[in-house]
Amino acid sequence: MLTISQLADYAGVTVRAIRHYHQRGLLREPPRDASGYRRYDAQAVIDLTRIKTLAESGVPLGQIPRLLEAPEEELDKAIAELDVALAKRVDELNATRARLKALRTGNRFCLPDAVVDHLDRLQAIGLNDAQVTLERDVWILLVVLYPDQISRWLARISKLLDDPDVAQLYVDIHAARDWPPDDPRLKLIARRAAKLVRRHDRHAEAARDMRQDLRALHLVDEFGHDVSPAWQRMGQLAAAELEPPSRVDGA
Repeated sequence: MLTISQLADYAGVTVRAIRHYHQRGLLREPPRDASGYRRYDAQAVIDLTRIKTLAESGVPLGQIPRLLEAPEEELDKAIAELDVALAKRVDELNATRARLKALRTGNRFCLPDAVVDHLDRLQAIGLNDAQVTLERDVWILLVVLYPDQISRWLARISKLLDDPDVAQLYVDIHAARDWPPDDPRLKLIARRAAKLVRRHDRHAEAARDMRQDLRALHLVDEFGHDVSPAWQRMGQLAAAELEPPSRVDGA
């Protein structure tokens, strides 16, 4: 026979909890022995373990007596429903753990893995931390406001970056962000950009579609032209390079 303290220690509950279960009518209260102590038998261990398990599974204390006295079929059904609810809680807790871990992983917080992989690729081709952060901030806005387009845009950009010349152009464009808009080097970059547009005409058209999508969202476009005078000028120069040569009447 067990004392209340021994029963509590074995079941992993407090003595106060056992007394509360007595008051609620969940656990039978045994008679006292000659010394005035309550003594608990093996059935008390079984009953307390069942009560604790159901309570920890989310069953309100008021419903536990009904389940303990229910027919086996009804109890099995209730246990199955509890198992489904617990599985959902496990998934939610795992998701919370993943978000906590993401707090320590920089760019992976708030962004899908595909976007993070893209940012990693930009760093690998030569963008510095500040430049990657600029890209990251734009992508965060895009993921929130236009989630259905993300995979399509990433596929376009990834295809373009497979060309080493495009990858180097991407790096050089970012390097030029803070140049004065009259810097002569901008024209050289614009010419390279125009040449690559002609090489990748189909992808260039897709990139133009992407820029239009972004403007429709009232965001900066894919290279942040709205915040860089140098980029604005570079865009104008590249557009001029792409314009077909004018024809003189009668020539």
